[in-house]
Formats: sequence, C-alpha cells, structure tokens
Amino acid sequence: MPRTAEVPAPEDATESAIRFYAARVKHDPEDTRSQNAIAEYYLQRVRETGNEDHLPLALEAARASLTAVMAERNIGGLSALAHAEFSNHSFAAARDHALQLIALTPRKSEPYAKKRASISRPRSHFSSPGPTRLTRLSRGVAGSWAKPISRSVTTTPRKIIIALP
Repeated sequence: MPRTAEVPAPEDATESAIRFYAARVKHDPEDTRSQNAIAEYYLQRVRETGNEDHLPLALEAARASLTAVMAERNIGGLSALAHAEFSNHSFAAARDHALQLIALTPRKSEPYAKKRASISRPRSHFSSPGPTRLTRLSRGVAGSWAKPISRSVTTTPRKIIIALP
C-alpha cells in the first residue's frame, strides 16, 4: 500500500506560512501583499495558541505595509491594521481604520461595516440575536453611528455580523 504524507497540524501550517512570507519580505521589504499576509497569519497564530506575543508582530507587519504603500492604494494593509488593532483591543483605532476603509471603498464596505458594528456594540449584544436586537439597532440604541439597517443579520456561533448601508 502506498504511503501517504501526513497532513501538518494547523499550527505547523501557520508557522510555515509565516516563514514563507517573512522570506519574501526579507527579499523585498516593499512587498505589501506579503506584509499583509504575515499580519493575518500572526493573528491566526494568536487564535491557535492563545499566546498574545504575536500581536505586536501583526501590528508591525501591517504598519510596515502601510509605510511602503499608502492606505489609498493598499486596502489590504489598512484592513490588516484594523484587524490587528481590534485583536490588540485598540478598539477606537480599529473603528477609525474601519471607517477609513468604508470611505475608501464605499461599494465594498460590507466587511468593514461588520467590523465597525462589532467594535461599536457592547459585548452583551452578542448573546441575543434576532429581530428585537435588529430593531433596537435600527432605532439608534446601539450608538450615535447607528442608522436604519437595510440588509440582513447573519448569526455565527461566536459573533453577530451586521451589514450596514
């Protein structure tokens, strides 16, 4: 019977991806796609291990990407920075960058609006999905930024995702 290769554990795959993109960045420091990928893989590593030592590395990679190419031409870098700030509990900065993403890409802003909505709502709102919460949000109870919601609410096991107009 032919031998099959072992599938690497998710942690090994993440570490391998980090090494791969780090080598690319070492060769070309202005490779923003690789910087953005490293930032996201560092955040993945934090989720896998629970070790927050990778958060500063994610922030550093995202900022390096935005240093190489300005945000207006590097939406991925701005998104990576917002993700890293959110994971690092820098909620105000993450919200500001999500708003900047919405301004830069108004037709593609749904993912950023989701991030903005999850940043701006109190944690207690995550536990009770449904029309009642949707009604509260559309009336502006969740904060001064709330506007009538014209799209649907999607429920996942960990969070509620709201798409704003």
